[in-house]
Amino acid sequence: MDKSINFFSNVPIKTVGDSTLNVIRAVIEMRKYSTRQLVRDNLKNMGTLPAIVKQLIEVLNNPWSSSKDLAKVISVDPVLTSRLLRLVNSAYYGFVTEIEDLQHAISLAGVNTIRSFAFCMTIFDSFFEIEKRHAFNKEKFWIHCLGVGTAAKYIAQGMRLDNPTNYFMAGLLHDIGKIFQYQFMVRDFYTVVNKAQAYKVSYFTAEKSVMDMPHTEIGRMALEEWQLPEFLRKAAMYHHEGSPDKKFPDIADIILISDNLCKSGAIGFGGDNIISGLYKPLKEKYKITDKHVEDISAKVKEEVEKFSEVINGAGTGGAGGAKQPVQGRT
Repeated sequence: MDKSINFFSNVPIKTVGDSTLNVIRAVIEMRKYSTRQLVRDNLKNMGTLPAIVKQLIEVLNNPWSSSKDLAKVISVDPVLTSRLLRLVNSAYYGFVTEIEDLQHAISLAGVNTIRSFAFCMTIFDSFFEIEKRHAFNKEKFWIHCLGVGTAAKYIAQGMRLDNPTNYFMAGLLHDIGKIFQYQFMVRDFYTVVNKAQAYKVSYFTAEKSVMDMPHTEIGRMALEEWQLPEFLRKAAMYHHEGSPDKKFPDIADIILISDNLCKSGAIGFGGDNIISGLYKPLKEKYKITDKHVEDISAKVKEEVEKFSEVINGAGTGGAGGAKQPVQGRT
């Protein structure tokens, strides 16, 4: 279970006077302001989301979108088109004849499957050139994000919530703030990863002693900068604390459950494998039984395996390399 820690336990807090505490508070606020400015500046330098991502979001949000609509968006990207055709022609689907037409491929594999996969590949390829380094690597992080999104989709379907694809997208992007930290605050990023491992706490707990702004808030700022829907920003901001408002009463809760479901099932690796203390009560709140978790976990692993032949291509511009197992960091 996650637990609170104080990395500054040797500081004699009782001996600090009010004026000194005020100075400390002022310094902390200045550092937070500086971090916010760093985030904003770098987000602007990264530019806006590619047009194809925005178009995919529109298709994802339209339950009436057809294979023709999706093929029209995807076909402008030859690399993405090639990957999707490879997916449909993979052993998972087992079609006897080779599928060469994109619209036909989408019709056979299903609009929901293809559009979700296309969104995954495009969003990661656009910004996230993450190399394998020590305790953290691109493939396992990609699998974790895909797993959380897929679990959230199945939970939403089971609860008969509107537009389960929204929950998939929220899960896919819930940890986007960590990617920003990796790119622009890499030294602090690895300090957090190492502290989380050393103290056996969550990344979210460890980062509070290292960074002035958690990945949750950075993620919210990134999604806001890119003008993505509010429900995605809420999920990124509150997926460690639970849903705080009435407008989106369940989105962060379901992402929290899905995140911990993937941790418990060793589906990818997002920085730690610590189970949140909110996991069990939220499962009870939404009447998610251990049998439900077992069934969803099996579906998630199957769906991630479906994409295993092309997962190595995310963020690299190619799909080479050995097949990655669906498991967490050991």
